[in-house]
Amino acid sequence: TMTSNAACKVKLLNKVYEIKCPEGEEANLLLAAKKLNDVIALNKSKFKQLDNFQTLLLAALDISHELVICKNEQEHQRH
Repeated sequence: TMTSNAACKVKLLNKVYEIKCPEGEEANLLLAAKKLNDVIALNKSKFKQLDNFQTLLLAALDISHELVICKNEQEHQRH
């Protein structure tokens, strides 16, 4: 039977998670995980006093902020 979801293994904060992702999106998901890990590593080296949860929150905020900027630029180009 064909399913539209594939299992994809991603490593975040040195722990491996197996998550379902849409068929054909595995590469993008792995890139997203790499991006998140890169931002986490950057924040860990910059702010040594933060725990994993705080580092993850900061990384999520960084990436969300970047996404907002990208979406604003796209809107701007459309008009």
